[in-house]
Amino acid sequence: MGKKVEYKRDKHEVSDATTPWDIEFDPVRQGYKLTLQHISAEDEDSDFTEIKIGYKTQFGVYHWWVEEYSPKAGRLYWMHETQVLTEGMILVVRFTGTSDADDLYVYVDGFEEKTG
Repeated sequence: MGKKVEYKRDKHEVSDATTPWDIEFDPVRQGYKLTLQHISAEDEDSDFTEIKIGYKTQFGVYHWWVEEYSPKAGRLYWMHETQVLTEGMILVVRFTGTSDADDLYVYVDGFEEKTG
């Protein structure tokens, strides 16, 4: 395996009441894998219906690792179980039932490494 390079990303988006609202990260690069050690997310402004953390394949198929029903505003929800994404996969955090102008945040920690 290749050298491990730290992977830290955060995203902030403002919802327009479209539901569900997906925050997607860039696809894993060709020839690499991404090990996710911690993912957290929050809606800073409103209680909402559901949050899901998972990934989307290059064929547009979603797979969910965790979900939380009736999340509260301003509370950080997370998963700290290690997950691995391979090339072409896209990390997705889905917010369902957000309100217009809600501030949505996602934070990711892990490492990337070359596979070939």
